[in-house]
Amino acid sequence: MLEIYTSPDYIGSLDLESELRELGLEYKKLPSAPEEPGEIAIRNGVRQVSGEEAVAAYLEELRYAVENWNWFASDSCYVDDSGENCK
Repeated sequence: MLEIYTSPDYIGSLDLESELRELGLEYKKLPSAPEEPGEIAIRNGVRQVSGEEAVAAYLEELRYAVENWNWFASDSCYVDDSGENCK
């Protein structure tokens, strides 16, 4: 489960909770550590990124992973670049 950290005085434009809900990902919201005033961060258990730019880039990685997961995990058949389809 993802953990998100936001400081009460965070005034950035990134709405992390909204983005994660849109992706259908579960998360737990925690207050930010005292050494991170005005900061935003996200941790997946192994990796932690902080700062609005880094978190936004990580959200794009998550979006790509979720889209690929949904694409390949569905009950659909796809044609690859060589014209081969599933059998």
